[in-house]
Formats: sequence, C-alpha cells, structure tokens
Amino acid sequence: MDRMVAKDALDRTRAENLRFLLDLTNRTLPRIGNAVMSPLGVDIVLGALLAGTAGKTRDEFLSVMGLPISPEGTAEAYCSALTRMFPGLGLANLIVVKRGFDLQKDYLTFVVDKMNAVVGQVDLQDPDTVIGINEWVSKRTRGKILSLIDSLDPMAIMVAINAINFVRGWKMPFEDAQPGPFTNADGKVVTAQMMTKSSNLFRSVLEIEGVCLCAALPYDMEDGNETMMVLLLPNEGPVEECLEALDSETWIDLLDHLSKEGSDKVHITMPRFEIRSSYQSTQITDALKRMGLVLPFNFDTADFSKMIEGVAGDFCLSRVAQAAFIKVDEQGTEAAAGTFAEVLYRSIGGKVDELVLDRPFAFAIVDPKVKVPSFVGVVRDPTR
Repeated sequence: MDRMVAKDALDRTRAENLRFLLDLTNRTLPRIGNAVMSPLGVDIVLGALLAGTAGKTRDEFLSVMGLPISPEGTAEAYCSALTRMFPGLGLANLIVVKRGFDLQKDYLTFVVDKMNAVVGQVDLQDPDTVIGINEWVSKRTRGKILSLIDSLDPMAIMVAINAINFVRGWKMPFEDAQPGPFTNADGKVVTAQMMTKSSNLFRSVLEIEGVCLCAALPYDMEDGNETMMVLLLPNEGPVEECLEALDSETWIDLLDHLSKEGSDKVHITMPRFEIRSSYQSTQITDALKRMGLVLPFNFDTADFSKMIEGVAGDFCLSRVAQAAFIKVDEQGTEAAAGTFAEVLYRSIGGKVDELVLDRPFAFAIVDPKVKVPSFVGVVRDPTR
C-alpha cells in the first residue's frame, strides 16, 4: 500500500511539474527560425537552487515548478530523482562557489549526495573561471556546447551548471537521404535532405485534438529504456500550435499510447537537420518571471538563507541561461545542452498511414515512462 501511495504521489508531482516545463518551453522557444532547448536541464538547475531557499522564496519555487509543499523534503527528493531517471542520458552537475565562502552542510550534502554534483571553490572574477566552466561543459557534451557563458557578474557568489549529452542510434535507421521539397515557415519551398523509412517499429500516427499529427521513432536503447523522438506536425497553422496544444494530461496520455508497440507499418519522411540555440540573460529568466517566479530575482525579497555558510547579507538569482544542440540524421540523434544559473551576493550595506514532415514541425526526446522531455524543439527550415 505504501508503494502505491508513493507512486501516486510521484505521478501527481510529475504531472504538475510537466505543466510547468511545457509552459516554460512555449514561453521560451522563439517564434521564428529553428530552435531547441532542454526543459530537463532547467528543471535540474532550479531544483539545485530550490534546496537552498526558505520562506516565501521556497514557496514560490514550489508553486511555479508544480512541486509539493509537503511533506517536507518531497520536492527535493523529486528534483534529485531527476538525475537518476534517465539512464540513456549523460547527466552531470557542477556547483562553483566563490573562494572564501562555504556551502551550508545540509545544502552541500544534498547537491553532492542527492544530485551527484561536483562542488568547487574558485575566484569567480578570474577570467580563467569562465574558461574552466565552458571547458567542463564542453567535455561533458562531447564538444557540442563550447561556450555556455561569456562572463560572470562581479557580485556572483555561486553558480550551478548542468550538462546533458545524448547520443543514440535509431532502432530502425533511415535510408540514405535524398533531396526533396520542404515548405518552410514563410511558405517558401526549399530543397532539404529528406530521409524515408517504413517500419512497424515506428509508433502509430495519431491526431491530437484536431491540431496536429504525431508519431514516434524509437531509439536503440538498453535495459528496457524506451526513449523515443516524438514528432508533431500541425494540420494547419504555425508549428507552435502543436506545442501549445500539449498540456500535461495530453502529453502523458500521448506518451502512454506511443509506448505501446503496434503491428501496422508506418512510413515516415523527414529532413536531416542540425540546430544550435542559445538562451542567455533574458529568454529563460523573463519566462520564469512571467510565470510567477519573481521573489528569487530581487535582493530585497529573495531568501537563499539555506545555501551559503555564515554570510550576513542578501542573495538573489540573477539569470538562468542555456545553450543547446541537436543533430538528426539517418543513423540517429546527437543532442546536448548546458544550463547555468547564477546567484549574486550583496553585503549589508486520428490515425493515418503516413507522416511526411515536409513543413515546419516540432519534436521532443522523451522516455515515456519518465514523461519529462529531455529536449524539445522546432524545425522551421532544415536547410538553415
């Protein structure tokens, strides 16, 4: 019975957290051009910060992220579990503290033991620190994210970084790509490298609320992992309507259906593509503020009192930034993301047979058992 109660609580927490991540994705992805981001990376970094908050700041984090207020520690347990839910991903966390300052014991224990973070003390104003952070991210993303940040704020006291790396082949690789037409978001027909394949391993094509068609391409995973790429093609209108139609309940129902292997053969035509996106000081930060996460970004209202040991003064979150990459070809997918958060210190003082993605579409990489998308993006012109 206790296991059933725990599972129900986890499912509820995951559904609420998904609502936050899907909303954040819609608010962050640009409305023009190709784009990719990692909702999971943001979730993990915010979870690391959450454990150092108290009072109204903690309550606001929990409310916006869709995490439970009680029992005490449940939210942190869910955030730490995110680092263990994705056996198919390379995940790494880094906490860097300004030299001369120490993390509080409980916070240090949480980020090291629960989030598997590496913790270090450095001179945050040394230009080599930025180089070192970028090199750490580059190494853990196989060189796909070379530059996550350009500089650190002179008032920075701590930074939290997450790196994600995903490299997997398709369970059923595509045939060699051939030139073919793709109608981009402006209505212009361009010539893209189009891949095709028919297989009963592809998951069935569905229609979501009359807005878009979707199908899934499974990766060649191990140990029962079912990670797949979900493809979303709008019936009409712009591609962002596909993502806007996905609330957490629809997303969960969709993944539950797509995780069931079908017997019908599905034919997929889609382009090869490669995308690099960078969300620096404003996009993710502004989206979080519009969603209601306001107190942490203000010295006068933020409460990070459970983070740094023996410091009299004020703290605030300055920004959340991310850089992401994805490459999709006939053999599979390579994707990577680096996510960064900076804390400042101020001292006192319907089913069809075929899916042809020859116009703008959205995609997500997700394990249907876990539900949380590790990558979400849109392709408006695969030739750019």
